[in-house]
Amino acid sequence: VPPQSDPILEALEASQVDVVPVSEILPDLREHPERYWIHEADHHPNADAASRIAAYLAEKVVPAME
Repeated sequence: VPPQSDPILEALEASQVDVVPVSEILPDLREHPERYWIHEADHHPNADAASRIAAYLAEKVVPAME
């Protein structure tokens, strides 16, 4: 099944906004999303997910902005 189109993603890319899929930072996110939740009732990123995302941004994004 081909991925569903995402109008928000398409608009960002059309505006030349770089987009980093979270699945690039958390490669097992699709298979095990619960590993990155605060709680089963709250699917916001937990401390591990936030730490990995912050490290990625610090390593890849911040230097590109300088």
